[in-house]
Amino acid sequence: MGVGERWTGAEAKLDIREGGTLYGIEVSQQGGDIGWISLKGEFDVDGLEELRDTLNAAGPEAVVDLSEVTFLDLDCVRELAFYCGIPTGGVRLVNPSWEVSASVAACGLEDWMRFDDGRKPRRAVFSEVS
Repeated sequence: MGVGERWTGAEAKLDIREGGTLYGIEVSQQGGDIGWISLKGEFDVDGLEELRDTLNAAGPEAVVDLSEVTFLDLDCVRELAFYCGIPTGGVRLVNPSWEVSASVAACGLEDWMRFDDGRKPRRAVFSEVS
């Protein structure tokens, strides 16, 4: 399986150059639509197009599980913010890892994103170093 190919089950996306798992997108169907999306690993520009394609194909009640995301760059955070903010049929974000919360806070999008229990990601607190 090449970098960026969709997988379901135990397979993973492999970086041919390094041989390590970078990211994975697992989807399950509900009727004819994607009902559950589970994101795993590191999401950056390399996975952005596949993330966007998956979110575009998602059904109006789709749920995105973020519990196994270990890195999320600015572009991927903005993509998730866009799709969860669509007034009619936006996806629901659930189980954010601390890395997801940190990325959302670093991007300043806490007010744009809510998780399934209605809470916002925690705001990052930065202090000046003397």
